[in-house]
Amino acid sequence: MNVTQSSYTSLAREIILAGQSVAEKNFLQHAYVRLGSKTVMISTTLAFGHDLIDPISGFLSAAESAMPDYSIVFMDGRSTGYFPDISKLDQHDFPLGQVRTNLTKPFRLAIDTHTKTVQALDPSSGTVVIWIAEGDDFPYWAAATPFRLALAWIADSFDGEFLHGAAIAKDGKCAVLAGRSGAGKSTLTFYSQKIGFQILSDDFFLYESERIFPVYTRGKIHDASIPLLRGIPLNILNPKAPDEKRIVQFNEAELVGLVNGVPPSVFLVPQTEGVSKLEVASPSEVFHHLGPYSMSGLLGGTERSLLRTKRAIGNKPAFKTALKKPQNELARDLEEIWSRYG
Repeated sequence: MNVTQSSYTSLAREIILAGQSVAEKNFLQHAYVRLGSKTVMISTTLAFGHDLIDPISGFLSAAESAMPDYSIVFMDGRSTGYFPDISKLDQHDFPLGQVRTNLTKPFRLAIDTHTKTVQALDPSSGTVVIWIAEGDDFPYWAAATPFRLALAWIADSFDGEFLHGAAIAKDGKCAVLAGRSGAGKSTLTFYSQKIGFQILSDDFFLYESERIFPVYTRGKIHDASIPLLRGIPLNILNPKAPDEKRIVQFNEAELVGLVNGVPPSVFLVPQTEGVSKLEVASPSEVFHHLGPYSMSGLLGGTERSLLRTKRAIGNKPAFKTALKKPQNELARDLEEIWSRYG
């Protein structure tokens, strides 16, 4: 099937115009959120059926602004009557989900089968429109830490990078935890509170101007990890949801001191197997655990993404740490690393 550049460009323009038209009707829910040094206004037509897991309320909030730097419109076909025709698109042109940029200029376009959305960015207006057929189709896990691709596109426009990792802060600096989903980042992140660290991020964070910024006010954790966290208060939003990670709401007030970003001083690579003691990790090993998982989670990336990720890692000290240790030994590892490099 041969789909021309004009077809993709026309579809992206159509989606953007539909979203702007919906926004002008002023019947949306709105939220103003922080993305590093920028403010993003998020608007939606949707009322969500995931109990308390409302995606709009999961962000670090910003003051309301008449002139936000960027905007995201999350719209559904059911309430708006708009359904884009994506039936003729050639999947060879979006192997990971993002349509090749040479086919969509000046826009960016993605068909995200994981979140069941179609997304389009208009760089000239700083607007991303996210379309879904019905709000109830939005996956549970995506509602917890939503709109990752849209935020990554926005961040790219001001030389920021949206990265899949966790970060814990102490004494004005932070440690970044890198690894695939299930590697143990969340377990170590939540556990670090026992020795005085503060959670900056559990899932995705923003890297901008050599600093790490919190974006979401939620984290996710497996049931199996909860016994390790006795004594740590956890505000779990979905205590009864079957076969799901637990969604934990952070105290946003505790993140206020981190809104201007924190410089990373060390990188940690949690390991559930293959490591029995604290081991030095090379920058390339850290990149292997941070870059690919970030870009796959964001449906691919760009050369700029690779360069910014390498810049974030630099030559900072990095370590692999074993999670299958007694808690006192795990705490000792963290304290040893922080005393030398924090």
